[in-house]
Amino acid sequence: MTRLLFLDHEDSFSANLVAALSALGAEVDVVTVERGADAFPDAFDPLLGSYEGVVLSPGPGHPQEHPATVAFCKALLALPAPPPLLGVCLGLQCVAFAAGADVQRLDTLPVHGRRFKMDSPFFLGGAFGAIRALRGHVTLHNSLCVRTDDDAFRAGFRIVAEAENSVLVAVSKQAPWLLCQFHPESFGSTAGLPFLEAFVSQVSSPKATSL
Repeated sequence: MTRLLFLDHEDSFSANLVAALSALGAEVDVVTVERGADAFPDAFDPLLGSYEGVVLSPGPGHPQEHPATVAFCKALLALPAPPPLLGVCLGLQCVAFAAGADVQRLDTLPVHGRRFKMDSPFFLGGAFGAIRALRGHVTLHNSLCVRTDDDAFRAGFRIVAEAENSVLVAVSKQAPWLLCQFHPESFGSTAGLPFLEAFVSQVSSPKATSL
């Protein structure tokens, strides 16, 4: 069975995301990362080698308020063959921040529970297969974003969907990393389940690199 390390940033949506991944056949182990913590729990390091992939949960605050996760992302980015990773909302932002991108406030008011329609399919491509075309509604819960014109982000990631000049979905150019600003676990995200299926399928593939 595919084992995933789930870093929970004490978010109310985490349980739903864990349940969705578990329903797809993954065994999900949750490690809680407290806001402001500059290191993971003492028992964390010995567990790393037991997982095929990593999930970074949504959560409150700016990536600067989650230094342990940002440091972890920097360490993964430095690996010659990083393991599969899924970053959701804050998870996307932590990866972007670790890569040198800016994480900024939205120009508009925070969007919590807003549904955004994908007018055309977006293709994940790369490690996730060219035939992975997703379409439908997604649900947003965020007040921060990564701009689509951020050069540091674009250097390492391919933006495959955007909303109002901010990154909605991106994939790494070098590793099987899938990032989304929307919440795929939300009942309002009709594209959510296929999105999670794409990640779990990649982790389960023989080409996936373990930690």
